[in-house]
Amino acid sequence: NVTASPVANDATSLSIGYVAPRFDGGASVRQYRIEWSQNQEFASAGSRVVRCPNSPVREVQRVETSTLDGSTITGGAFVLSVTAPVTGTAAPAVERRTMQVAWNAIAAAAGEEGGNVFNGDPSAGGSLESILEGLDNVASVSVARQGPTATGGFTWFVTFVSPDGDIPRMSVESVWLNTTSNAGGAAGANTTATVTELGNGQLFGPCEGPQVISGLVKGQPVAVRVSAYNDIGYGPAALAGQGSLVAPAVVPGLPTDAALTVVDGGALRLTWSPPVDDGGRTVTSYVVEWSTSSVFASVSSSRVTYLSGGAPFAYTIRGLVQGTTYFVRVRAGNAIGDGAAQTPVPASAKPYTLPSAPTMLRIGVTSGRSNDSKITVGFGMPAYDGGDTVTGFRVEWDVVREMDSLTPSPDKGFADVAASDSLSYTISNLSPSRVYYVRVSARNRAGSRGNDQPLVARPVLRRPGKPSNGAVAATGACGSPPCLSVSWAPPVVPAHGIPCGGGGLVSTAPAPRPPPMG
Repeated sequence: NVTASPVANDATSLSIGYVAPRFDGGASVRQYRIEWSQNQEFASAGSRVVRCPNSPVREVQRVETSTLDGSTITGGAFVLSVTAPVTGTAAPAVERRTMQVAWNAIAAAAGEEGGNVFNGDPSAGGSLESILEGLDNVASVSVARQGPTATGGFTWFVTFVSPDGDIPRMSVESVWLNTTSNAGGAAGANTTATVTELGNGQLFGPCEGPQVISGLVKGQPVAVRVSAYNDIGYGPAALAGQGSLVAPAVVPGLPTDAALTVVDGGALRLTWSPPVDDGGRTVTSYVVEWSTSSVFASVSSSRVTYLSGGAPFAYTIRGLVQGTTYFVRVRAGNAIGDGAAQTPVPASAKPYTLPSAPTMLRIGVTSGRSNDSKITVGFGMPAYDGGDTVTGFRVEWDVVREMDSLTPSPDKGFADVAASDSLSYTISNLSPSRVYYVRVSARNRAGSRGNDQPLVARPVLRRPGKPSNGAVAATGACGSPPCLSVSWAPPVVPAHGIPCGGGGLVSTAPAPRPPPMG
C-alpha cells in the first residue's frame, strides 16, 4: 500500500510510504521511482528516483598521460597512490602506493599475457586493474583504456567496485616517461600524468518508504504513485490512497486581531479573527487557553468549533476568580494540528464587577452665608472593590430625595473626585436654609455604585471650627510684670470635623471655611 501524508513543519513536502513488492520478478529491486502530478493522468509529472543499497553509484576516476612539448611518449612508467580503508575493516583510510604502471599498461587483468617486469623496464608490468587490486585497500576495480593519442598518451577509466562510496581522488606520486625529445636524457621531462574525478561514489540507505518528496506547492493537491525497478525495468505503479489527491500542509499561522475584555466578576471574553496563513488546510477549530501564570505553567483550555457565524470569533471564559489576573492566548487548528499561540491585547485581565458603596459616609454644614452656603460630605473607601482598583468617587446633590429634579446648577449637580486626591468634597454656592440630598458613589472600571439612601443637610449659620496654628509666647512688650503673646489663624476644618475638599483636587492647605465671622 502506498500512502502520502504531510510532513511536520514543512509546507512544501509530502511523506510517501510504501513497501517492497511481493514479487520482485526474479531479480532484486534496485530502485524505486516516485511520481506526482496535479492530475491522475500524471501529465507533466514530477519524479524522484530512490536507489537501494544494492545499487550504489560507483566512484569513477580518469588517469591520463601526455607530453608538454608535443613529443611522443615511447616508454617509461608512473606511480599512483590510493587513500581508502584497508579492505574488510572499519579502520580510518590509509594511503597506499602502487607498483610502477607502464606507460601503455593494459586495462583489465583478463588481457594480461604475463607479469614480466624487468629491471628498468616495467612496460610488461601487467594491467592497471591488477596493479590497483594488489593494494590492501582496494578490493575490486573495473578499468577501461583509450589510446594511444598522436603523442603516445593513454587514458584509463577506473571504476571502483570495492571499496564503494566516495573515494578520494588518486594522486600521481612520480612520473618516468620517455619521449622522443628526452631520449638519453632525464626520464619524465616534459611529460605529465594526471588524475581527474569524473563521478563521486555514493552509498544508499534503505530504499523503501517513507521517503520525502519536496518542492511542492502548499495547499495544492497532487496524485502520487510509486513503481519498483529491477534489472529488467520498471514494474506497474501503485497509486497512493487509491488515486486520491493529497496536499502538502502545515499547522495554521497565528490568529489575528485577538482582544481580551472583562465581562463581569467571573468571566472574560476573547475575540479574534482567522490567521492570514491557514497552513494549506481549512481552519476547523481554535483552542482558547488561560492560566494565572504568565508562562502558562498550569493551563485550562477549551476548543471552539462553532465557526459558522464567521469572524470575528468569540469565547467567554467563565467560572473565574474575581480579582485574579488571568493570561489568555488562542491557537488555530486544521487537519494537521494546532498552530502557535497568539497573545491578545491586553495579554491579561482580571474579572471584576461594581464596587460596594463608599463607607464612613457623613455630611456637615460648612457655611450658611447667604451668598455662598456650603455643605461638606466625607466618605471612605468601599469595603469591597469589586475585584478592581477603586479609582474615584462621584458626589451628586439635588433638592429632592429621588435625585431627579430639573433644578439648575448650583442647586443640582455632581463632581468627580479621584481616590488619590481626597476623601471629602465641599459643595459650594448653595442656597441657605434649603434642604439638599447628597449621594456618593465609588467607581472602578466596571462602573459605580452609591449609597441607597441619600445624605441630607440644610445650610444654616454654624459655629466656626477650631482656630488653627495657635501659638503662645512670652513677651516683654508689657513691661513689668511680663505678659504673653497669643496668635492663631482662621479655622481650617469646620466644626463638624470633615476636612474641606473641592474641585476633585486634594487640599493640602485648604482655605479657611468658613471665614472669621461666618
